[in-house]
Amino acid sequence: MGSKGILSASSTILPPFQLDFACQMEIGEGCFINHGLTVNHDFENTWIIKCKPVRIKKKAWIGAKAIIMPDVTIGEGAVIGSGAIVTKDVPDHTIAVRNPARVIKKVG
Repeated sequence: MGSKGILSASSTILPPFQLDFACQMEIGEGCFINHGLTVNHDFENTWIIKCKPVRIKKKAWIGAKAIIMPDVTIGEGAVIGSGAIVTKDVPDHTIAVRNPARVIKKVG
């Protein structure tokens, strides 16, 4: 994080994408994030935006047009289906789909 940036050389984000308050985001090595990703922020006060971090661990795969809400961790090797709205942490090596996203199975 900080001056190093949020994206490692081994990860890929396909544009277009929308990152609100990107300094609160961590993306692990070897991640693939398809086009249309939206990462939002938390509105506790309509006058002040308080952002919470989003963490994407190593080798995660984020489908097209997925939305990841504040204070969520995408586990290592996890897969997020296209168009999923992720409101809760997704464990390592699982597949999460739908709206709101829920885990449908573990992957090897």
